[in-house]
Amino acid sequence: MKYTDDELETKFQELVELINKIENESLRNGVHKIFIDKKEDILKRSGSPDCFEDGKYVKGRHHFFKGGLLCHLLGAAKIAYAVANLYENRVNMDLIISGALLHDIGKTITYDAWDDTKELKNPTNDYARKFQHSYLGMQIVSEYLKDTEVEQEIKDELLHILASHMSGSNKTTTDGSLVPPKTIEANIVSRSEHMECMLSNFE
Repeated sequence: MKYTDDELETKFQELVELINKIENESLRNGVHKIFIDKKEDILKRSGSPDCFEDGKYVKGRHHFFKGGLLCHLLGAAKIAYAVANLYENRVNMDLIISGALLHDIGKTITYDAWDDTKELKNPTNDYARKFQHSYLGMQIVSEYLKDTEVEQEIKDELLHILASHMSGSNKTTTDGSLVPPKTIEANIVSRSEHMECMLSNFE
């Protein structure tokens, strides 16, 4: 899969349109600033890294192309938004949108930028070996929201979504997450992210 710069820009604007659906103004502004500041980092990374294992090259598992991280974040958020609309009276839609869009923002730190000239196009780095991308994503979000008017409860719920998003289809184990999902919003985001990863691999 390969997208032109113009196609990726169109997808980024679609992502911004989703951000604009966040009703909490302080949260909306905070999420918007994260994506504007991290835009180039997001556009230069795939959804998963490649590596060498036992001397053999292993391609990234999903969205393995430049801009793949953007496509994954947008795809997961669109699925989560659609699912959440089925339970609109039970969910906080602001948390669904912001949590789904931000769930892998830590990969802007744990992955190096895509480079077609190297053996490994989009490898992990020392941050990935020392920290989980969920943890680093929580750090990014915490930093951006710390001086905003976003209520502490909303911050905590959003950080929980990031901490638990890798649980995928299994709500009882962490399966790579820092904690299992404990809220309906965290469950929706986790399952939507897992579904988006799987479906992206079908040709």
